[in-house]
Amino acid sequence: MKKSLLITAVFLLLSSGFGSLVPQNGHDQFQKALAKERGEGNLEEAIALYQKVVEETKDESLAAQAQYRIGACYEKLGKEKAKLAQDAFQKVVDKYPAQADTVKMAREKLVVLAKAQAPPPPTGGNLTVRKIISLGHDGSPSPDGSFISFTDWGQGDLAAKDLATGSVRRLTKNATGDQFVGHSVVSPDNRKIAYSWYDENGVYSLWLINVDGTGNRPLYRGRDDWHTEPLDWSPDGRQILAVHTLSYPSQACKIVLVAASDGSMNVLKELGRKAPSNMCFSPDGRFIVYDYPSGQSTTSDIFVLPVDGGKEAPLIENPANDQVLGWTPDGRYILFASDRAGSRGAWLVAVQDGQAQGTPRLVKQDLGSIEPMGFARDGTFYYGIGGWVHDLYAQDVDLEGGKLLEAPELAVQSFIGSNGMPAWSPDGENLAYLSRRTPAASSAQSFTLCIRSTQSGQERVLFPDLDWFQWPRWSPDGKALIVAGSDRSNHLGAYMIDALTGAVSPVLNTEKDDYNAVNLLEWSHDGRSVYFTRNDWTGQKSEIILRSLETGKENRITALAEQNRFFTLPLLSPDGRSLAVLVLDQDQKSNILAVMPAEGGKPRELLELKGNENIPGLRGLAWGPDSRTILFVKFIKAGGQESPNRGRNELWLLATETGEQRKLGDLLKGPGVEISLHPNGRNLVFSTGVYKSEVWVMENFLPADNTQGKDKR
Repeated sequence: MKKSLLITAVFLLLSSGFGSLVPQNGHDQFQKALAKERGEGNLEEAIALYQKVVEETKDESLAAQAQYRIGACYEKLGKEKAKLAQDAFQKVVDKYPAQADTVKMAREKLVVLAKAQAPPPPTGGNLTVRKIISLGHDGSPSPDGSFISFTDWGQGDLAAKDLATGSVRRLTKNATGDQFVGHSVVSPDNRKIAYSWYDENGVYSLWLINVDGTGNRPLYRGRDDWHTEPLDWSPDGRQILAVHTLSYPSQACKIVLVAASDGSMNVLKELGRKAPSNMCFSPDGRFIVYDYPSGQSTTSDIFVLPVDGGKEAPLIENPANDQVLGWTPDGRYILFASDRAGSRGAWLVAVQDGQAQGTPRLVKQDLGSIEPMGFARDGTFYYGIGGWVHDLYAQDVDLEGGKLLEAPELAVQSFIGSNGMPAWSPDGENLAYLSRRTPAASSAQSFTLCIRSTQSGQERVLFPDLDWFQWPRWSPDGKALIVAGSDRSNHLGAYMIDALTGAVSPVLNTEKDDYNAVNLLEWSHDGRSVYFTRNDWTGQKSEIILRSLETGKENRITALAEQNRFFTLPLLSPDGRSLAVLVLDQDQKSNILAVMPAEGGKPRELLELKGNENIPGLRGLAWGPDSRTILFVKFIKAGGQESPNRGRNELWLLATETGEQRKLGDLLKGPGVEISLHPNGRNLVFSTGVYKSEVWVMENFLPADNTQGKDKR
């Protein structure tokens, strides 16, 4: 007994005195770090040991836990280390998205830390928030607060609403069908409006018009797929601040100034693929403030750029997602939105000479998702609430009887207004869909993949490590889904998502941001290959490719010989023998539905919709379980206009052998319907959207000293 105790004592002595001679795995290191943290309270040494685990272990779960403990140690060290704690917890969210439990704990910690650092709201007024009109919010208030510019989506024209009388004046009268006004902004003297114009060639140009509707003229014409959108005027009214974006073949963005006199353009800064969500001038005209992701992050920080060409400087750097709302009229503060305290709120930061002064202060919590419209000179902040609101609905269908049954019901009761793109699993036991969410404490992604069990009703929420993604399709074995999207390095392509863990692997990854590969994809019947469309919009070529997942070998199975015709969808029948394809005919402005053998061949056209009728979205059809019928949605536009909330959706059944068509009934209104039919052929889930638009104001929130000189711009 004494001998065994002696041997044990000698071993412990050797282990402590000559630890470098005793091999330790990651779990041993983690336990040693845990002992330092909890047993001895030696937090600095524990951090060093946890960091070693993060750097050396190949176990992602253990690395995530170690990274979380680093944040916990910094948190214990007090307020002085709060920033290091935030950074550590944010790394858990960014680097280990598949470790759901640890990521959830890290997000909770980020919320707690953000709330602890949030100063109380500034005093000096009784904050009021109120809706003033239900109207388009894609414009701006006049600086004197007398009217608002907006797009009248009934016609697509530019209009102005007098806030005192309620009268509306339509300023342009040349919008037709595929042409419409985009964003607009009123000049400092209340006399002119700069606006973007989407023309028949699909290009946004910059135009200028007087507020009485006279003098309408193009200021800068878009060319080569460069779109120009105005966001602000210089205080002297001589220049228009705009984002200049290249949409194809690869995205790029520039911050530009366009002279109001002759349309000449001056590039202030070249950005990457993404555009700022908002930017504006300082009231003295010396600076521009804008939001943009730092490095590879998908959450935005806020930057100040001197107009005279000086060095840009970060104004707000935080793991949260921050968005510029506006520069207060007296120039003393910048108002911005942030989710640093959990939900999205409005914050003020004092600023002097383009630099932040002190800690940001919370003005309004639970602001929600808003679109900033700008300040009036009296300090009233205008913003919009709305945009496209998408939801999932469930409705039974009787294919044999040829009718829809009962009324549709909401299929998903949570995150209402943010759900779409449904996809039933091959066995019908799970429904996958996308939900646009911004989790607390600035998750690195805003799209989530949700998988709901039909038996238990339980839902698994996955956060794939992608910048964005859409159009999920299940693998035949139900273990994975493919999506089109973009990775964290802005590489567009197709990606496979593990249905259990959310882990991502590339299927098609276009390192040069090639849009041609980012189209709808479909699995082969055996799950070993994928179909995808490859469109060369410049060379007028369109083809469908079958790509082996194992070897990467690609075979072209069909191509379109006609110019200005392009494939937009391959959809495999349940028996794996046929592909349904949608073809866009740009000359005829029509949708063509065709079928073809899955192994290749010439598509056989079954139906063509043109004029006021089309198949909406990119998933507006589904195979019947017999592989001989196709359900499709026919969207009938009202009056030929591409207007929000107008038109109706009809559900039709098409026999692929005879071409016979049969209407089953009307679906809910709203453009962009996407459908998915359960393998049993009865349970239909579809998504549809409505356009909601309201203008709100936030008043009496500026500090008392901010009332001095507020009529100056």
